[in-house]
Amino acid sequence: MSSQRRGVNWSVSEDIALCKAWVKISEAGAIAFSQGDNCFWGRVHDTFSQNSQTVLRTRDAVESRFKTINRQCCLWKEYMRKATTTSPPGFKMMDVEYQAKVLFRHDNNDKPFKFDHAWHVLHTCQKWYHQNEPLPALTVTPPSHNSITLDVDSSSNSPSNDTSGSIQHPGSRDKQRVDRKGKEKMPRMDLVIKEHFDQMIKQGEESGKKRYERYDDLHRRAMESEIRKNNVDIVTMDLSKYSPRKKKWLEEQQNAIMNDTQDQ
Repeated sequence: MSSQRRGVNWSVSEDIALCKAWVKISEAGAIAFSQGDNCFWGRVHDTFSQNSQTVLRTRDAVESRFKTINRQCCLWKEYMRKATTTSPPGFKMMDVEYQAKVLFRHDNNDKPFKFDHAWHVLHTCQKWYHQNEPLPALTVTPPSHNSITLDVDSSSNSPSNDTSGSIQHPGSRDKQRVDRKGKEKMPRMDLVIKEHFDQMIKQGEESGKKRYERYDDLHRRAMESEIRKNNVDIVTMDLSKYSPRKKKWLEEQQNAIMNDTQDQ
């Protein structure tokens, strides 16, 4: 049997508090990162501890947990991106999220995505959203007739001592403009996807509000129906079997109900 005991499982509220702490420290500017990784996670731990009073967590536990959350949310972002870009026009964002969940389970041994609560905090943070983007693959451009050859060691005439490099010609202004537009496409696409995510959350909130309003309306109608039933029972009640005191009170109730009915 292992001598180390497993810690208490993280709760949803702790995950949310941790993500909010990470976002707060990350958005504080370059100060947190300039002080080193240990200092950064120390500040995240302090902020998390101030807002979570359930279980005491160590700095290492906080860092480890966030790495797990971050890895899962980055994976989920790709599934949301895939579902968003492949969905037909007019597809509701809640349907996009459902499609992403189907794809996620299919590719992960039928395991569901368990960090929706963390995702809704992190994906709205621009720093998190962009710093977790995959880096573009580096490509090496072979020398062409537009290349300028530089003789690094001009004092030596021996071919074995020649060291040369090439600087690619920038090309025409039209080509530079096309390249520049191509580089701008990815951030713009990310903004479009992020807008879809925000719209999805907004639709979810509106849907929840409508469900609550429907529930409130049904509850109000049920209460009104119960009151009407009780009023009918009181009005049709046989008062002869009650004591004079109780009979007097019931007569007052009957009169009040009849007056209210006439007013309506």
